[in-house]
Amino acid sequence: MRILSGSGVEAESELPFAGLHQLLRPVLDRVDDLPEVQRAALHGAFGLSADGVPDRFVVSMAVLGLLTAVAEEQPLTCIVDDAHWLDRASADALVFAARRLQADPVAVLAAAPEVEGRRFEAAGLPELPFAGLHQPLRPVLDRVDDLPEVQRAALHAARELRGPARPPASPTSARSPSSHRRSCRSPAWWPRAPRTRPWPLSSS
Repeated sequence: MRILSGSGVEAESELPFAGLHQLLRPVLDRVDDLPEVQRAALHGAFGLSADGVPDRFVVSMAVLGLLTAVAEEQPLTCIVDDAHWLDRASADALVFAARRLQADPVAVLAAAPEVEGRRFEAAGLPELPFAGLHQPLRPVLDRVDDLPEVQRAALHAARELRGPARPPASPTSARSPSSHRRSCRSPAWWPRAPRTRPWPLSSS
């Protein structure tokens, strides 16, 4: 299992492809395996050539091709925290790729808090609101190992992304500003297997 991780940063939110560069930097050595037009687009997006501003559709296709190429060697999980601070170009490319992952052993997980004036948009993809995964999943955590490896790793990563579950606040502390808990909406993008090959929980 290979894991790529990155996070949105407010200071880079207006820099096109900055978030994508952080996420894909460990696998940029595989860019040369892409078709020439896609390779040139990624090189231009990441400032590795003087080709100018690349076509964003071609960049998105290159991201999809790169993720699937890396996943041919071993299952891949991509994790993005604070996705609401991703630059628009990076967010669009990731959403584009996530919508087209079919039977590929790739999982993409993005977490973003609900904050006024800034929201991570991923229309058409599954979204799970949560304030912490450990507590609601505790009754079935013994079944996590029955999942396919790529989903198991993504679920473990999601639990770690926001830290351990917090104890319930007392009535007094609940009224204190210091006890405010930030709510999150986490779009969870999972690989969709063909209908002829579903991935149910094992019965063993």
